[in-house]
Amino acid sequence: SAFSPRTIELTIVQNIFLRICLTTAISFLKIYSMNTNHKCHEVTLRDGQRVDIATKEGADAFLKSVQVSNFKYFSQQVEKLTKPRKKGKLPFNTKLKIHDFFGYLAENADKDLFREKIPESEIRCWMNYVIQEIKQLTTNKSWIQTGDSMGACVLQPFQTMFMHAVPVALAFETGFFQVLSNFVKARKAGANREMPSQRICNILASAVCWTVIVSTTRFDNKWTTSKAFRKLDDSGFLEEFLRIATVPQARGGWEWEMLCQVLYALERCPDILNKRFKKGEACGETLQAILGGSDGSRNMSSQIKERLLAIAKAKMKTGSSSQIGRGCSKCGKFGWSESFDLSMMHCARCKAAFYCSRECQRADWKHHKKTCIPYTKRDLKDAAKAEDTLVNFFTEHGVRLVSEMSLACQMAGGLDFNEMVIELDFKLDKDGIVPAMKQSPIIKIEPIQNYTEGSRQARPQWFSTIEDSKPETYDALVKILADESAPRNSLKFLFRSGEQNVYCITYVVRDDVLVSLPSE
Repeated sequence: SAFSPRTIELTIVQNIFLRICLTTAISFLKIYSMNTNHKCHEVTLRDGQRVDIATKEGADAFLKSVQVSNFKYFSQQVEKLTKPRKKGKLPFNTKLKIHDFFGYLAENADKDLFREKIPESEIRCWMNYVIQEIKQLTTNKSWIQTGDSMGACVLQPFQTMFMHAVPVALAFETGFFQVLSNFVKARKAGANREMPSQRICNILASAVCWTVIVSTTRFDNKWTTSKAFRKLDDSGFLEEFLRIATVPQARGGWEWEMLCQVLYALERCPDILNKRFKKGEACGETLQAILGGSDGSRNMSSQIKERLLAIAKAKMKTGSSSQIGRGCSKCGKFGWSESFDLSMMHCARCKAAFYCSRECQRADWKHHKKTCIPYTKRDLKDAAKAEDTLVNFFTEHGVRLVSEMSLACQMAGGLDFNEMVIELDFKLDKDGIVPAMKQSPIIKIEPIQNYTEGSRQARPQWFSTIEDSKPETYDALVKILADESAPRNSLKFLFRSGEQNVYCITYVVRDDVLVSLPSE
């Protein structure tokens, strides 16, 4: 049939539009297949064997096969990314593949092997390349207007690269966080003053969280948590981290848990809060603006808002921000005021359990009577001193404890926190050293069943000694350790103090406060 010129014109336009759509779809399918098809991350070893670095076995095999003196892979890839080309720019999917290589290698390789085999000069070369890329993106119109950019794929490896000590140390040395701060501020300076995209914020939040954890646990000269936050603030990125944290993340994943723990650790740094969060300081002004609704994401989750409110409250409690009171052993009710502490009732028999009302005390008796043992005045004094020492220890090393507990749970076959026990020794050893008070504290984390089940020979020697010399104490410890009623996120400590004094103290976070559950 005959076509009118108008019909032919529309057909041509539709055809062109369809071709564009198909071309775009094919491009994204290639990118998707590259991210899901591990064959794209196969490398050939010197012996001809092909391994996939997207797996732990492949990443370790790749690093074991390389010679440190000849390792130039990072610098070779950077040269490939930056080398001028006669026929246009390097294809985006090729760039993405190279960035994914860095990320997969960092994620799957053994931490010690990664540090041993990859020269610092190679990581520095990659870091300098990333800094230059971010500087270019900072002035990119697409980034400023939308808060996202295809070029931002250069940031992807940081979710895993910052699991390692050397990249974190170099990030501070090379001024990476200052560049990153300008990058985020450029987006905020746009016409709509919006936050970066969820994807970018999740990457940056993970990088900061790993920075805090790695600098306090894996550096040769480990930093305190306060020093890690102070370094981030000196670079201007701590205030940006507060903003980024307000952008919703997928709840329940390890990234979400890690973000909550790092914000909790910030709340427990009174020196940082008093100096860096006061009125007129960038972090203090940013926090107030976020809580006032004039900054951050409009879709901030209630849990993150509660964390930020807790930080603001801790700042207002001058001189008491690192103190942790007692909560009701039944309902967990907790209060900051002195009047609340005075109103708490304790068990008249053991004086170790506290309650907010007689109703709670009566309701808890069925559970509490299993571990209710009369204390002497000396026992009460020692127990109070032991708990104060443990609270101070947790305040200083909380991030490390949670990080190592998570790793220990994975290695034990996916056990929950309440199925593990943290053993701390505050008793002088033969060399006159307190293991738990060393610059890098000695922390032992074991499944509870190692203490309550199995043969006597398999248990720690000191645990067997307690069984012989103090059978009542031993029975009470075993009952508390075997108690399965504690919440899944609770932390159980076996705490040695004095000649033969052993305490089992269980903590759980309730309403952003560390509360002690019934303990011996």
